[in-house]
Amino acid sequence: MKRRLFSIVAGALFIGFALLIPMISIPKLGISWDEPFQRHYGDVITRWITEQDPQLYQDSERYYGPLVPTLLYIPEAMGWTTDPIAIYEIRHWINWAIFLTAIPFTFLLSRRAGLPRHWSLVSAAVLMTTPVIAGHGLFNSKDIPFLTICLTSTWLWCWYLDNMSLKRALILGIGFGIALLSRINAMNVIALLLLVGITIRRPSLRELSTLIATTLGTTIVCYVGWPTLWHNPWVEFKTAVITMANYPWSGYVLFNGELISAQHLPWTYIPVWIGITLNPIAIAIFISSCLYGLYTIPRWIRTPNLALSLVGAISVIPIGIGILTEITFYDSWRHLFFVYPGLLILSVYGLSRIISLIPKGGVLGLGIGIIYAITTAITWATYFPYVHCYLNSFAGPRESIIYNWEMDYWGVSYRELLTQIPAAAILPENLPASANIELVPLPKRSQFTVVNTPDSATLFITNHRLRRGPLPYPKAGEISRDGFPLATAYRLKP
Repeated sequence: MKRRLFSIVAGALFIGFALLIPMISIPKLGISWDEPFQRHYGDVITRWITEQDPQLYQDSERYYGPLVPTLLYIPEAMGWTTDPIAIYEIRHWINWAIFLTAIPFTFLLSRRAGLPRHWSLVSAAVLMTTPVIAGHGLFNSKDIPFLTICLTSTWLWCWYLDNMSLKRALILGIGFGIALLSRINAMNVIALLLLVGITIRRPSLRELSTLIATTLGTTIVCYVGWPTLWHNPWVEFKTAVITMANYPWSGYVLFNGELISAQHLPWTYIPVWIGITLNPIAIAIFISSCLYGLYTIPRWIRTPNLALSLVGAISVIPIGIGILTEITFYDSWRHLFFVYPGLLILSVYGLSRIISLIPKGGVLGLGIGIIYAITTAITWATYFPYVHCYLNSFAGPRESIIYNWEMDYWGVSYRELLTQIPAAAILPENLPASANIELVPLPKRSQFTVVNTPDSATLFITNHRLRRGPLPYPKAGEISRDGFPLATAYRLKP
């Protein structure tokens, strides 16, 4: 009876959070930097499929996986609405639904790793409520879907290794094909899964032969679902792999107060960004779990935990590669969001084992959980709905934080800013500043004018991207959280 009641309460909390957060957040969130490009890519794919429009082969986005852009464009392609506000809000709802798909798979992988039901629910709940991850889940149509696809691929691989039948091999191939349609870099995750899984499971040659069906299923799904490959498939696939392996972006990032080339980042870039964007309690738990893992290495070598080894491989190894090699990263650590669920499962597993070794460890675990829940709730309340901008106390003083780190680099706070300020001739610092005019209420929307020079502008609109110091203009409006601005309108003329 108690177990049933616990399940009902837990389910109600999950469902309540899953519905309440987007209902309150999405009407406030604006258009992120990448969304116009993703929307255009979805349109190009749709027109290629329906009209054979050759623009696809000139589109700069064609080597990105087509799955999510096409999925997000379906409501618009079907003519459900032509209102920009409705279009982008529907896109955000779909993106949130993709993120929510990761939650049950986090629970299932935690169970496969040997965690009891209540600890597995903790893993799922923490993923669902982590500010930097859940905040991106509302609008980030590149990195969050990839997080979900990596989780589902890992679970599928575990499921297949339980019984390496031909049927499961084919289903696995379909799953891997969908993963590649999400992002071509999924092939690196798949390679890690195959290497670690086969090493630990040690299947027979007969069982391994079923992977032929997996390869066939992956190839068919990838080819049929990716219109870019319909013309000269091998050359286009090879080009996609080379292009996306280390995307050739030559810009600069703001890191600890310095402008640094994204192609020549210090080895500390990823560890520091992870360290300042997560709850300090979560960081302490992860470090403790790592120490516990080092202490128990001999036992894991003798009797390896398959699921734990798999999630560890696809989370720890990519971080190591990112630290040791000059891979291009920008905009915080969003390109590595897919490693977070694995790090989370490892952390919860380690915490559960440490607590089991301590007298009255259950009380300690409950206390840690309560403190974590309270501090996370405070973060949501402080930053809402821009929780993706959360930086902990390790990031430094609040008053100078925008001069040291990227904040709302996506520009989704522009929508609220443009709604608050008077309509005028604006000089936008970047694309989201002008794109979000589409989400201003219609009567006011037409009154904004976008200009290209300060002389003809009344207001300068900025999200402080790469900001190194204050600007000498009076403020006409500002969106701020936790003592620092996310988006500001500066008055250039009286």
